[in-house]
Amino acid sequence: MLNEYSSAGLVLISISLDEDLGALRHMVAVKGITWPQICDGKGSIELVRLFNAQTPTQYVLDRDGRIRSKHVGSLGLDKIKGTISGLLSESRSRSGDE
Repeated sequence: MLNEYSSAGLVLISISLDEDLGALRHMVAVKGITWPQICDGKGSIELVRLFNAQTPTQYVLDRDGRIRSKHVGSLGLDKIKGTISGLLSESRSRSGDE
C-alpha cells in the first residue's frame, strides 16, 4: 500500500505499545514493514492516554494533520485504501476548483 500511494504523499508511521523491543523488531522484519516504528519499550501508558488508544487502532490523517478516520480493531487493507482513495479524490477536486 505504501508503494501504491507514496507518490500521492502517503506516509505511514506505527506506534507500538510493545514492552519487548526484540519481539517488535522480529515482527517488523518478518512482515517486511519498512515504515518507522515508534516504541518506548514500556507499553507506554502515556501514548494510550494521549491517543485514547487500544490495540490495534488505525488513524488516517489528511495532509493538514486532521484525523479523518479512526478504527479500533483489525481493519482490512480494502477499508484503509478506500479511505485514502476518498481523501485523494477530495484533494484532487479541491485543487481543480482553484
